[in-house]
Amino acid sequence: MIKKNIYIISAGCGDKEYLTLKAVRIVEKMDYLIGPERFKDFFPQKKYIVTKRVVEDTVKIIENDVENLVGVVVSGDAGFFSLAKILYKKFSGRIAEVVPGISSMQAAMARLCKSYENVEFFSIHGRDNDTWELLKEKISFCLNFNHNLYILCDNSNSALEILKKNIYLIDKFRVFVVNDVGMDTEKIVEVDSLERIKQESLNLHALYLEVK
Repeated sequence: MIKKNIYIISAGCGDKEYLTLKAVRIVEKMDYLIGPERFKDFFPQKKYIVTKRVVEDTVKIIENDVENLVGVVVSGDAGFFSLAKILYKKFSGRIAEVVPGISSMQAAMARLCKSYENVEFFSIHGRDNDTWELLKEKISFCLNFNHNLYILCDNSNSALEILKKNIYLIDKFRVFVVNDVGMDTEKIVEVDSLERIKQESLNLHALYLEVK
C-alpha cells in the first residue's frame, strides 16, 4: 500500500503573518520541509532543505523518500500558479493534504480594496517566448468581455516589458504595478506611462489591469 507522506503547505505571500494556523500546525507534524530559501526562516525549528532548482530538486527528494512525512513549502497559495500542479500529477497517490494559503493576488486585491470576482489570471513568470502570444489572447479576451487581468511577472518578463510590447494597454486599462506584496518593501502604484514605470525598482511583481 502506498503511504501518503507528502504535505503541500502554502506559506502565503511573503511575510510570516500570512501563514495560516493550519499551516503552522501541519509543519509541526513534518519530519522535514522542502522549499524556497525565502521561507526557511519561517520554520527555524524544522530541518529545511532549500531547493535551488525548485522542480527538479523537489521531485528528486520526494521520489527517494516514501517513509518520512515531507512538507513541501510553496509560496502564496498552492492552487495559484505554484509547484503544486506538478506534484499533483507526479505524486497524486502520495499526497496526504494540501494546505491553502493567501496568494499575492489576494493580498493585492485587498490592498486596492477591490474584489477579484471579475479578474482573469495569467502568469508569464519563468515562461518562454511562446507565452507572449497566449498573453495577447488573454488580453483580447479581457477587452472583449470587460474582464480585469492580473499578470504574474518576473525580471525577464517584467511589467515594463509587457507595457513596451503592448503600449496600448495604458489607454485601455488602469494599470497598477504590484511589487513585493506582503513584504516590508511592498509597493503598489498606478502608472500611466512607460516613464513612470521605469522609476520603479521591480522585484517580485505583478501587473493588475483594470478595464477603463
